[in-house]
Amino acid sequence: MLGGIFAILLAFVLFVREQWSYLELSFRIPRVKGIPFIGVITNLKFLKDSLTTLDTFIRKLGDLVFFWVGPFPVVLISNADLAEKVLTSKNCLDKPFTYLAIAKNTGDGLFTLSANKWHEHRKLLNPSFYQKVLKNFIPIFNEGANYIVCQLAEDSTDISHLIFKTSLNIAAETTMGKKMSIEGSTDLLPHYKKALTTISDTTTKPWIYLNSKVIQSNRKIKQFTRNSIKEKQLEMKESELKSNSEVSWKNSIFINQVLDLVQKKKLSESEAEIEALVMVFGAFETTASVLYSALICLAMYQDCQEILFDEITSVVGNEDDITFEHLTEMPYMDMVISEVLRLLPAVPYVGRKVSEDTDFDRFVAPKGLQFLISIYHIHRSEEYWGPSPETFDPENFLPHRVAERHPFAYIPFTKGARNCIGRQYALFSLKIMLAKIIRKYKFSTTWKLSDLQFKMAVTLKLKEMPDLKVIPR
Repeated sequence: MLGGIFAILLAFVLFVREQWSYLELSFRIPRVKGIPFIGVITNLKFLKDSLTTLDTFIRKLGDLVFFWVGPFPVVLISNADLAEKVLTSKNCLDKPFTYLAIAKNTGDGLFTLSANKWHEHRKLLNPSFYQKVLKNFIPIFNEGANYIVCQLAEDSTDISHLIFKTSLNIAAETTMGKKMSIEGSTDLLPHYKKALTTISDTTTKPWIYLNSKVIQSNRKIKQFTRNSIKEKQLEMKESELKSNSEVSWKNSIFINQVLDLVQKKKLSESEAEIEALVMVFGAFETTASVLYSALICLAMYQDCQEILFDEITSVVGNEDDITFEHLTEMPYMDMVISEVLRLLPAVPYVGRKVSEDTDFDRFVAPKGLQFLISIYHIHRSEEYWGPSPETFDPENFLPHRVAERHPFAYIPFTKGARNCIGRQYALFSLKIMLAKIIRKYKFSTTWKLSDLQFKMAVTLKLKEMPDLKVIPR
């Protein structure tokens, strides 16, 4: 009895001690006023429009802001130097509570795994993203781009839907080895979008998982993943029987590599399913978002669009498909995509959790502290991007300007050990599709960049889509 009481008292003392370190920190750096352990959860503006609210925090309090989200202490960072320290720290490899929503939808995969497990999985999955593997996807990227070009000739009223539908198809084929019908991707797309919306809403609406439509969408996505895995397993067995020898999948697509790891007992079947599901999410959503953002920016900045068009035509000429060699000969394309990712990063924020008390020079971060790094605000800071940081200017990425800039002033795929595994995949896909689209069509709009309004989501989302006019060249 006494032992039980002592254990409870000890646990209480340790809890108070831990919370006290957070309270102490909140008085050392600028903080958002609120009730400790409740904080911004009572802020109706935060619940309705968290992106705008965080922007207000930064403009009012600076590049380092403390606030509570329920019982979780959060430090918001919009400074490249601090971002570098956090993203390169061995004590900041774990993800914070906000990523639990992703794990709830997809399972605990590469995006959300704890540091030790993440190290293990990342090492196993890296070969699936080697350049020699990605080069094999170039025909698939070309085929997807051809479909978009053909469809735009018939109907350009919903460009966003066309891009997202095609990107889902490409993602399924390049990661799962499953070539979907257009009807198949059209049927699945609403379920993926519902899942992504659910992830975004979970922090403020934890009960959303009880919604029947959410349950149905999660079921459909997981069923698609399971069926794709079963089909691939049968295909692998048939190939082994025909060749009468072990098949090497080392340089093959993601799902083949993962199933090879299952056969070797390095991943469980459940882990393989989760990682496959995560990769389809990551492959289609971010690529589609950035491609659509690129068309918006180029429609607004006609001079940049024409420079890019001239480069594409001079490099590609009359050839039908974009090759790897073409991609290496289009420096302005690289600059355009980099500038799109600067102003409209696919992922506006990234989080990290402190695993041990860590000194970051300006303050000591206690164990358990959650960091929220604002990629969006770092990318728009006058300190790194000059007096007009919200103007679209691909020349920001001229080699000499890049060399003079803080290395963590541009982090669309994050940096450090836990960077994005699909960076090269996304860039290959984006360059090929953008090159083919701009070669065939000219885009224009009456909207300005300052007219765009954003909302918080897994990826950066527009509150309202601008009107894009599409003219065949």
